[in-house]
Amino acid sequence: MIKEKLDIVCGWGISNKFVINPDGQVHPCCYIANFAYHESFVPEYDNPDLIARSSSDKNCEVLDDYLNYSDELNIFNNPIESILGHNWFKETLVDSWEDETKCSFICKRHCTRKNQVS
Repeated sequence: MIKEKLDIVCGWGISNKFVINPDGQVHPCCYIANFAYHESFVPEYDNPDLIARSSSDKNCEVLDDYLNYSDELNIFNNPIESILGHNWFKETLVDSWEDETKCSFICKRHCTRKNQVS
């Protein structure tokens, strides 16, 4: 089986932008920040639309890895330079864009070149 290469272009990364949520979590973009915030603070039964939007990212390896490192990726625990230089930002996330099975639905949806609006 031929594996099709994903054409992910992270506009936030290219612009050297990131998001810091009110709880101190640092995220690579608003799309992942919103997902993480809802996963942490908004019960699914209060937001049926969240279930539909996020169900593809349940048990997503790259997002699960973020949660495993959430203490390290929090501005209240570490300086921003350390967080942005963390393996999750530099390797785990970026490497996931090369593998259809590891890439987050969020990245596929918002950062696949064909889905981007000029």
